[in-house]
Amino acid sequence: MIKGTTTQKALSCLVACAILAASCGDTKKSDVAEGTYVKLAEYMELEIKRLQTQDPTVEKSVFNKDEGETKQLKIKDWAAELATFVAADINKTANKGLYKVENVDCKTTYTALEPNLHTQKIIVYENHSGKIDSLYIQKMTNNLLYDSQEELSYYPDSAYKIVKEQDIFVLGNKQYKIEGKIKKEL
Repeated sequence: MIKGTTTQKALSCLVACAILAASCGDTKKSDVAEGTYVKLAEYMELEIKRLQTQDPTVEKSVFNKDEGETKQLKIKDWAAELATFVAADINKTANKGLYKVENVDCKTTYTALEPNLHTQKIIVYENHSGKIDSLYIQKMTNNLLYDSQEELSYYPDSAYKIVKEQDIFVLGNKQYKIEGKIKKEL
């Protein structure tokens, strides 16, 4: 009787693990198995087209160190507004094998294995149907002229944020932050 109970517990645990593993969809797993990474540029291009078509009002705040300004406006060129997200794409043949991929529940993390890679980390959060809920990106550039660190966040239909710090050889340290809150049109 004890042996049957242990077997039932093991079987129940195995079934629960299989359900959890499959709950976020299989598309990510097959992409990783094929040696490709998140198709960030493709995803962002679709978002740019959608936002360009919808033409939502944005509450945009721009901060330069401690000074800031906030305005309600329509973004005329979403491709330019979100270009830094597109530029963070790592799904290129030259990047094959240069990122560690970790899947935990509905979160996939791509971490650079080399410090000289421009995009150091991408975290993709998905809902249970596989739709992207949010993106977090860390970018870094180090060269003789300047060092820069950038953190990007994107929430579809809701907001985006770009935080950048640059240490420029002759000009010194510059920091800025851009936050955009996408207004829901009724």
